[in-house]
Amino acid sequence: IVEAMRLRPAVWVLTRRAVVETELGGYRIPAGADIIYSPYAIQRDPKSYDGNLEFDPDRWLPERAANVPKHAMKPF
Repeated sequence: IVEAMRLRPAVWVLTRRAVVETELGGYRIPAGADIIYSPYAIQRDPKSYDGNLEFDPDRWLPERAANVPKHAMKPF
């Protein structure tokens, strides 16, 4: 199920609101700013997943899942 949700997330775009001023990727995000991101794009990033476009349920076996970056999988 996790691999299916990685390739086909329930939503393509999500929003969050910054509650405090912060920096993200070298950009200043003021408190109260709305942030829009795409789980669809994040979960297909070749920097996070070997064979990023392949359906591979075994990538979530404990010994392989440890190689997935902490924030690379956010289906909701």
